[in-house]
Amino acid sequence: MRAAGPASAIVLPLKKREYMKKEKPEQFDDIAFRKSLSSQEAFEARTKRGMQPVVDIAGWPYYVNVRWNLLEPRLVMGESKVRPTINLDKDCYHNETGEFSLYYHTKKQAPFEDLDYAASLPKNVVFVKIPGIYELDPVGMAREDQLADPHAYIKKPLQLYHTAAIIELKDSPAMDIIQQNKQELKEWRKLQRQQKNRVPRLLIPRPPGRKKI
Repeated sequence: MRAAGPASAIVLPLKKREYMKKEKPEQFDDIAFRKSLSSQEAFEARTKRGMQPVVDIAGWPYYVNVRWNLLEPRLVMGESKVRPTINLDKDCYHNETGEFSLYYHTKKQAPFEDLDYAASLPKNVVFVKIPGIYELDPVGMAREDQLADPHAYIKKPLQLYHTAAIIELKDSPAMDIIQQNKQELKEWRKLQRQQKNRVPRLLIPRPPGRKKI
C-alpha cells in the first residue's frame, strides 16, 4: 500500500510551476531568460532572488546599480577586456524627459567624452538615450528610499531587460556642438595666419646718456 503524501503539500499553479521549471542555474543570468519573464515573474526575481535589471547599450549589456547610480558591465562570453563603468550622474540627466543621455563609442564600448573638441563627426560614436533610474529599477529605488511597499514606483509592467535608444550623431545635439567647434577652429586658424604675417617691431636703442623713463 502506497503511503499518502504529506497533508501540507502545496500544489503550485501551472504558470508558477512552469516559471520555476525554466529557472535553471545556467539561465539565471541569461539575457533571453530575462526577456521571457512576465511582469509578475520579474518582480519575484527582483525581490526574492535579487536579480539586477540589465540595460542594453548598442548590443552590450550593463547591470543597473541604483545605489551608486552606475551601469556596471555584464561580462559577455568571449569578451577579452573589461568595459568601463558608466556613471549616471546629473550631467547626463534631463529633467524634462526623465532620461539619461550620453555619447557612446561602439568600438571601445565606453562613453565618448571628447565631443567638445571634435570639429567633424567622430567614427563609431552614437548618441544614447537611457530610461530614468525609476524606470530601470523601480523596486531598487523603493528600497533605496526605504519605502515599505516595493510596488510604489512601478508605473508600468516591470521588466529586467531594457534597451537604450540609439541615435545617429547627425540626428543628435552633437551637430550643434561640432558646428560651433568648426567655427571656433576657423577663427583660431585665421588668427594664427594673421600673427605669422605680422612684421615684428624693431627695437630702437636709446640715445647715449638718456635716462630710462
